[in-house]
Amino acid sequence: MKILVMGSGIIGLASAWYLSQLGYKVLVLDKARGPAEECSFANGGQLSYSYTEPLATPGFLKTLPGLMLSGDRPVAIHPRSLPGLIAWSIRFLKECNAERYAENTTHVLRLALHSRETLDALREEMQLDFAYRNSGKLHLYATDAGLKKATRTVILKNRYGCAQQVLDPEQCLECEPALGAIRNRIAGGIFSPLDASGDAYRFSLGLMESCRKARVQFDFNTQILKLLKDGSRISGVQTNYGVISADAYVVCLGAQSPLVTKDLGISLPIFPGKGYSITFPAGPHCPLVNITDTSYRLVYSRLGSHLRVAGVMEFVGYNLAVKEKRLQRMIKRARTSFPQGGDYAKPSNPWVGLRPLTPDSAPIISGSPYDNLYFNTGHGMLGWTLACGSATLLTDLLTGNDSKIPTTAFDLQRFQDKT
Repeated sequence: MKILVMGSGIIGLASAWYLSQLGYKVLVLDKARGPAEECSFANGGQLSYSYTEPLATPGFLKTLPGLMLSGDRPVAIHPRSLPGLIAWSIRFLKECNAERYAENTTHVLRLALHSRETLDALREEMQLDFAYRNSGKLHLYATDAGLKKATRTVILKNRYGCAQQVLDPEQCLECEPALGAIRNRIAGGIFSPLDASGDAYRFSLGLMESCRKARVQFDFNTQILKLLKDGSRISGVQTNYGVISADAYVVCLGAQSPLVTKDLGISLPIFPGKGYSITFPAGPHCPLVNITDTSYRLVYSRLGSHLRVAGVMEFVGYNLAVKEKRLQRMIKRARTSFPQGGDYAKPSNPWVGLRPLTPDSAPIISGSPYDNLYFNTGHGMLGWTLACGSATLLTDLLTGNDSKIPTTAFDLQRFQDKT
């Protein structure tokens, strides 16, 4: 049986690997020159197994003006993106209540912890070098109110074994001494010992080589123009090189996924959220623990001999332009937070990527109205975190095997049920 996987990001590569291990003949298509050249290329690097809170939170509308109007504006919306954003936002706002928040957090948490086990097994099997660090993650809060609100979710997540710890300012400094420069701005933090970090791009390169050894075929520089249908089945993919056919098809195209399904009458509720990252040579006091600055929506990750700073959420459609002012604000904040954390005079790889956001922040791992079309997409900001676990759920879906965790929350049908 031949399976065609569309997309060679971390989700597509993981899907190809686990499918190949079941004996399927796998072909991966991508318009890029090589693997993981978009969202997986220079993401935040954090494996955030314990940080599964959805974007849709109770009281979200109250916090949005502050995020959009602050000096650093971690959230921005361009007027041209509004037509597509409005329909998505209606679904999003339905998720902004306490009940849905708890459910969505739990669904993705189960998948994240499953993905952690899956990636750990794969690391041991393959011995890939991707700057992996099992150093945990520290979420910093600037106000007592913010910390208190986050503590409620800690209780929920610790029921599933996350072992998160609520820290006062002094304990935050003990956890990460490099925080000394902003000691007076820290109300407290939450430490997640299960979280880790790693270079998703380096991992992707290694995983692709393993896939090739397993006889997975890769066709790069191949544009997916249209999915062709024949009754209740997909009959092929129209590309710039002609039609390519298979027995089954898997869409792993992230934010681009809705663009290839709309002609089939399938409206995927995925909207692109643009994020930035920039990488520096590590300084003498580079943080060793992964850091999330909740006030400025920035993350800091030590990746080998480098410090990566990532964050921001811009709703600008599919615009990939890098805004220099945005980067300079990120550098300024990094320099203030960790004065000796990196060599800020030598930034490299300024990068943007489009996160595939769903209204409930859960991915779509699902079949479709077509008998042989499947989805593994919509992972938002957690593609790297959820990749391996999501791929195993996909293989269970294709084979009809029972999954280790409940999967209903990731079915495309959930959005139809709510309309």
